Amino acid sequence: MEFQLALLYESKAINGLQVLLLEHKDHFIFIDMYSTLATCLSVIGEVSAAIEANQMALDMLLKHSPTNYQTISWKYFGLASCYLEGKAWGQAILHFRKAVETARSSNEPNQEDIQMMEFTLHLLT
Repeated sequence: MEFQLALLYESKAINGLQVLLLEHKDHFIFIDMYSTLATCLSVIGEVSAAIEANQMALDMLLKHSPTNYQTISWKYFGLASCYLEGKAWGQAILHFRKAVETARSSNEPNQEDIQMMEFTLHLLT
């Protein structure tokens, strides 16, 4: 019930801001909002909608912060997890690989994160 309520409030917040930012629907302020929306959707089992919200957040992140490799890698990981939940194995593997590759691109790669992502990928391949 809590996630459904959070989903409602997050959706209202996104819609309200989109009205105010008519020509900036991919403004960086929406990245965290769509990420939260994706989490709520995933928890309540709305996998397709969670994938869509995660993809929107990733697209905005790539546009506004293309060198924030650590955050981008976690967004790929989250997207891969949604594909995995939806049993879209090929897309899950593709996005887990992108998560690992992006994490390795960082100037200061987090080895623990990379190992965890590689382990998850290894379980699927």
